[in-house]
Amino acid sequence: MKTLLKGYFKYLYSSVTRRYMKALFLLLEKNPEAVLVDAGCWSGGNTADYGKAVGTTRLIGLELVRSAAKKAMEKGISVLIADLNRKIPMKPATADVVVANHVIEHLYNVDGFAGELYRILKPNGYVLVGTPNLASWHNLFALLIGKQPYSGPTVKLQSADGGMVSEMKSEKKECLLSEVENKAEGEHALGHIVVMTYKTLVSLLKSKGFIIEESRCFGYHPFPPFIANVLARLDKSHSHYVLVKARKPG
Repeated sequence: MKTLLKGYFKYLYSSVTRRYMKALFLLLEKNPEAVLVDAGCWSGGNTADYGKAVGTTRLIGLELVRSAAKKAMEKGISVLIADLNRKIPMKPATADVVVANHVIEHLYNVDGFAGELYRILKPNGYVLVGTPNLASWHNLFALLIGKQPYSGPTVKLQSADGGMVSEMKSEKKECLLSEVENKAEGEHALGHIVVMTYKTLVSLLKSKGFIIEESRCFGYHPFPPFIANVLARLDKSHSHYVLVKARKPG
């Protein structure tokens, strides 16, 4: 029974991820002249795909982990080493589109990050922000039974000698790899730090001056996709993933 449940939820997660990524690409606007910034680009695989969807080769990646940034550079992406909790090393009004795909939950200064997104965007530029929803039903269920929300914040437990004895899993496998590399490089460790609700994310972006153009939500656990798709549209506040398109006024 336990194996069946694990298999079922793995299927739900895969289905939600596919629909989320498909929607993200559909929200990208064609513009061969666009400067596209991928905030938290990692090794650049998604960055290159975003560029193809927009039709531009003017790609800038922002990445903290130097080894990952090097791989992105090998793909022809201009990468800036950046701690997204701090000022982004770009001039104001230089980007046409910014993609922040599952990065904001890894930051502690989400207010500053949202403000920086607004600063680096040109007038009429837009940002796509995607993140897990703290108020999803499966997170609320975890709290109900006394557990940490499945989407985080990530909590690590260590034994008295410093060894890892257990770890709350984040929804992004790369963050564990990032943590190892960051420790080796003397940089900040990454994990899910600030996990927001759908309403909080929308309010945060509005507070910086953004106009919310579209918001899409995905997954409504434990329901199967054909039911979850409907419920996530009707009740965005309790969906699994949130994707918001917000524009800087022209």
